[in-house]
Amino acid sequence: LEKKKETIRSKVKEMEDEISEMEGRIEEELDALEKELSETIEARDKALERKKKASAKIDPNLLYKFERIIRNKGGLASVGLKSGICQGCHMQLPDQFVNVVRENKEIQFCPYCSRILVYEEGKEDEEIIESNIKYQDKRQSEEDEREFNEAMSSDEVSEEDIDDIEEASDDDMSDDDDLGELTKETLGENSLIADESEFDL
Repeated sequence: LEKKKETIRSKVKEMEDEISEMEGRIEEELDALEKELSETIEARDKALERKKKASAKIDPNLLYKFERIIRNKGGLASVGLKSGICQGCHMQLPDQFVNVVRENKEIQFCPYCSRILVYEEGKEDEEIIESNIKYQDKRQSEEDEREFNEAMSSDEVSEEDIDDIEEASDDDMSDDDDLGELTKETLGENSLIADESEFDL
């Protein structure tokens, strides 16, 4: 019995030593975690202070949209727009809209996922820009033609103005005829320019 007691006491002593060692390690880990937590709280407070100062300079409606996007999209409020594709929802966007985002004159939202778009260079961007330029030129031409047709069909151009335009056109034609006669008289009927027979081979 005395031997069993001594064996038990030895095992208990070993277990107590192990427990004491574990408690020491746990205490060290708790101290490290508390220090990290304190530093995180301090960094959070500084970030909130910076956010507060920055938010005062931002349009409240835009700030509201931004915070709502963060809540609804898992914290990802802004994404890249690369080669005409939204990197948030991976949807292809129209070339004209891509060019608007590239100009960066105002904040643009993806029409599919509502995230804020940030333009990024892509391999297809040159083709997109060229296509957009052609589209704008075509649209401008169509707009000019439409405005001209509307002006001609409306009361903006009176019949008197049209008569004046036609008279001016007739005067230009008569001036051309007078110039032709003067040239003919000056050069003569048999001149090199007047007589095309000189060029016969």
